[in-house]
Amino acid sequence: MDTPLGTALCTVSTSNQWSVLDAVLKKVNKKLSADHQASAAALLAFMDEIGDEGLKSHGIWRQRVGNTTIVCTNLSYARARRENAAAGRVEGACSCKMAADNSAQRYFGSHDYNGGRHASTQSKHHGSCLLWQPAPSGHLHSWRRGYD
Repeated sequence: MDTPLGTALCTVSTSNQWSVLDAVLKKVNKKLSADHQASAAALLAFMDEIGDEGLKSHGIWRQRVGNTTIVCTNLSYARARRENAAAGRVEGACSCKMAADNSAQRYFGSHDYNGGRHASTQSKHHGSCLLWQPAPSGHLHSWRRGYD
């Protein structure tokens, strides 16, 4: 991630939501100088080179959905990973203590009347917690159908 492309990718925000690769590429290219502009193929190749675990350590997730790649970035997750690594803390421990909150489970449980509401697909952890995960992408029907 020590290249201009890697640095730009690490500073792009998708507000912890899935975005299509082309939208992320536009944001990346805005942060790059005119002589370092990237193409979608170059960005995908760079992401393949880094690998999913390497991307996750920088707060970047990607998923291929049909012909499209979607990307989710969480800058506060990346900052928390860097801070924990610098402090030598255990990775994989909850830092937000949201897992102990059972009120959402009770409210959205099958035995409670919930007024037609559905359980949230968002992570139960704060964005800066090391256990945060992006929302599942199964509900993104248009991307699954090969939207380009």
